[in-house]
Amino acid sequence: MSSIGTTIPSIDVASRPPMADVVDFSQLGQLLKSLKQLEKSDPAEFQQIMSDAADQFRAAAQQTTDSRQSALLDSIANRFRSAAAGGTLSPVHAVAA
Repeated sequence: MSSIGTTIPSIDVASRPPMADVVDFSQLGQLLKSLKQLEKSDPAEFQQIMSDAADQFRAAAQQTTDSRQSALLDSIANRFRSAAAGGTLSPVHAVAA
């Protein structure tokens, strides 16, 4: 398993309330910056972390009863899975934009 907690800051998707009104963009920005650095410095670890994140988003999508939230989380999971497969953060940027 990856060392996501020690390598990059993590965002606990499952503990967030559905469609939370508050978004901490500084935390998201720091996460993306750390992932970009990891993408270049350790591609294998980057791919593992992105794959693990995709699994977590997919699990969160399956746990929610809100169909819109489920679809959004599933879409994010697909983007993280694409990023893992391609070894690049590019597919995730559309989610963050």
